This record gives sequence, C-alpha cells and structure tokens, in this order.
Amino acid sequence: MYYTKKLTKAEDKAVPEYDARGILRVLNYFPFINARHVNLLRESMDNPDWVGAFCDMSAAAITQLHYQKMINLELVWSTVSDFFHQAIQMRGFDAIPSPEDEFGNEHKKDTQIEILVAGTQAQEMYRARVDGVIRILRETMPPKCRIIFSGANPAASMERMGLQGGVATLNEAADMELYFRKRIERNPLPKGIEVSLKRESQSDTTAKNIENFFKKVSFSTDKKNHVYIVSSLFHLPRFIDLTMKEIAETNVLVSELTFVSSEDPIDAPTQAVGTPDYLKSCMFEFFLLLYKDTPKDQIFKPIHKPI
Repeated sequence: MYYTKKLTKAEDKAVPEYDARGILRVLNYFPFINARHVNLLRESMDNPDWVGAFCDMSAAAITQLHYQKMINLELVWSTVSDFFHQAIQMRGFDAIPSPEDEFGNEHKKDTQIEILVAGTQAQEMYRARVDGVIRILRETMPPKCRIIFSGANPAASMERMGLQGGVATLNEAADMELYFRKRIERNPLPKGIEVSLKRESQSDTTAKNIENFFKKVSFSTDKKNHVYIVSSLFHLPRFIDLTMKEIAETNVLVSELTFVSSEDPIDAPTQAVGTPDYLKSCMFEFFLLLYKDTPKDQIFKPIHKPI
C-alpha cells in the first residue's frame, strides 16, 4: 500500500495534529488499565525510556501469547493493521492501492526519485521491505532513481553502550543491498529503469535513518523531488512524524512524500507478519502510538464495563 502527500505549502510540512478518539472507540484498550496507573504513565511521558519499557512489556506479553498459540493472529493483525492504516491517513496521507495512474506520468517528467529503505534485524522483515522496493520499481517504472539502504551494525552500537546480546543481522544495510541484487539478478527489472544503490550503515534508530538519509541526498533545485520511504506498516506512523519534523526543521526541497508498507495487501498476514520478531515490533509500535496519541479525556470512557 502507498501513502502519499504533496508538500506544496509551508503549512503542509508541519507535523499535523492527530486525533485518536475514533480509533480508541474501536479498540477500547485503555479502559481496562487502572486509572491510577494510566496517570502515572502520563506523568512519565517525558521519560522515553520508561514509556518504552511499558510498551515493550505489553508487546512481549502479546508475543508470548502468540508463541503459546493462545491468540488468533489473523484477528490481531486485522485490528492492528486497520489501526495503523487509519493513523497514517489521519496524518494527511492519501492511501493509493496502485500507483501506476498516480505516479506513472509524473516519473516521465523531470522528477528526482529518492528511495529510503529502513533496516531491521529480522531477516523476514528486511526482505519484505526490499521486496517492497522492487514492487515500487515495477509498478511506477521510474526512468532513474536512487535507493539508499539504511541500517547500522547493531553489534558495534551495543558494544559502544557496554552491552552484550545476540545479533541476527551484522550489517542491515549491506544485507538488504545483497538481497536486492540477488532478487533482480534472478528476475531482472524492466528495461528503461536506471537504479543507483547506496549504503548507509551508521543509523541505529529511526530518527537517525531519516537524518542520515537527508544528509546523504543532494536534492535538485530545478526538478521536483519525490521521496519514497519503505518500511513495515507498523513503522510508518512514527516514520511519518519524524520525517515531517525533519523536513520542517531543515526545509529540504521535497515536493512529494510517499510511504510504502512492505505488507501487500495490508489486510492479509504475510510470512513476515507471522514471526515473533514482527509481532513483537508491531505490538510495541501499537502500544506506543496508542499511548502517545490518545487524548487524556477519552481514556476513561469505556464502551462496556471492564471485567
């Protein structure tokens, strides 16, 4: 699924206000949390590590239930994917199932195309994201574009922090580029597409992915600049907020911004969705977004009485 927005006015580049009340009524999650505990959470909002720990534990509980085969994954994915889909649209991005009519003519004109692919540790997830890039190329047929694979060596980052732990992917950017090259070697891209590849191996957070991407790209001053960002659906709302913030602060020359979810279609679980790594990351972003964006006056209005 493609989510796109034209950035033609200065006010379009500001981070939009987000109203989660409609989503909250559907999910009805917060009414089951003790009111005193929710207030403690709100008071701790300035401490991102504390908030992250809460979301991490909540996501771990859901993942453990899935691992023990105690929840219906398709039901969970249906609810959660709809949540993220709505969150993206409420940030002012239009959903486009097929981009051929929307972008085809534009790409034949003078438009500079830049594509960012966000890295991750899980092989199934980063391969799904690379598959999403190949889908962009096949569906939009840009005559020329640049792809930047972004993701650090997490072992080096952990070592700098004095931590030890298992590392599944030693260099996210390099592994994504290698997978991309193997894919197009087996199944070449259509003729007429010129692709240049770059690797950015320093970013170990989403914010760094964005910051280093905009530092690495030299945007055109006499052409339109269309930026695509590819990641998992659950990652896109936070990616949008951070990208819009970066654009507003740096005033980079982006005329159109398109986010692409690696899940296609979004309403059907893919192979990556069924893995514990995916579900854990997905539920972490779900709790984080729900917690951050829900208006405080809506938290204690349950549709039905808590058990």
